[in-house]
Amino acid sequence: MIGRGPHPTEERPMLARAFFNRDSGTMRTLGEKDVERALVRAFQSKGHAITVSFVAGPDLEDAIRAAVSEKPDAIIVGGGDGTVSSSAALLADTGIALGIVPLGTMNLFARTLGLPLELDAAADALASGQRRDADLAMANGRPFIHQLSLGLQPRMVRLRERAGAYASKGGKILASARALGLVLRRPPSLDLVLVADGKERRLETPGIVVSNNPYGSGHLPYADRPATGLLGVYDVTSDRWGDLAQLAAEIVLGTWQGDANVEMTTAHQVTISAGPSQQSSAQATVDGELVRVEFPLAISKRPAALKVLAPDQS
Repeated sequence: MIGRGPHPTEERPMLARAFFNRDSGTMRTLGEKDVERALVRAFQSKGHAITVSFVAGPDLEDAIRAAVSEKPDAIIVGGGDGTVSSSAALLADTGIALGIVPLGTMNLFARTLGLPLELDAAADALASGQRRDADLAMANGRPFIHQLSLGLQPRMVRLRERAGAYASKGGKILASARALGLVLRRPPSLDLVLVADGKERRLETPGIVVSNNPYGSGHLPYADRPATGLLGVYDVTSDRWGDLAQLAAEIVLGTWQGDANVEMTTAHQVTISAGPSQQSSAQATVDGELVRVEFPLAISKRPAALKVLAPDQS
């Protein structure tokens, strides 16, 4: 018999719902039949039940919200960090586990959970995965699961979007690289006051990132653990082209944490306010999505607010 409560264990089967944006370029490449086949095969092989739905992008959140009311054990979403972020906000404090099929460009939160990036392997990992706690961070009331960024990254995303649509993941990466080159030549300048757990610092920086959990080392900027109870704070202290170009290369290589031009700290609570020459609002990226935020920007933690499906870590 299929269990329908919110707390599946290894001793009993799981009931899962899966949702995919049929309008995404990655979905068109993979094909709906192959995606459904991979998930059904993996979950049924472990004795679980799963229903897979493909919906239009604008309808995805409504479909997930409706599924929450049915109280399955897990809701699986296919997408990148933006899709995962909005899904996590809907599942927070419900006890329903979030599962991720990584279909984005970077898939940074999926990497935090140790999920494979290939479809069949990801399906197997979810079907045999364990429930784990994950933190959410809040920025002026808006939840995020990976990071909030001011300065360099939002400008890069804005320039990339101005360049027009891209037909593939490779096209998006190329457009991002071109936009980054433009930003490094003319970096933004932010005048900010940072207060981290009561300690105040004045910043003149081209970019600052606050992450939901502190980043690990030796790889791209993503956390190694999803539930530390801490925020990571990373501000860039140089606006020289050479320093910024070196940092960009180090981020790709995973050696950026040794860069002398990055100031790093951790905190439970962060407030970012506008300095005298800073406007009262600024563009930001929140889990990769371009938004506008108002200062002061209050960032806090919701420890273990989310349940996730992740590979067995033993």
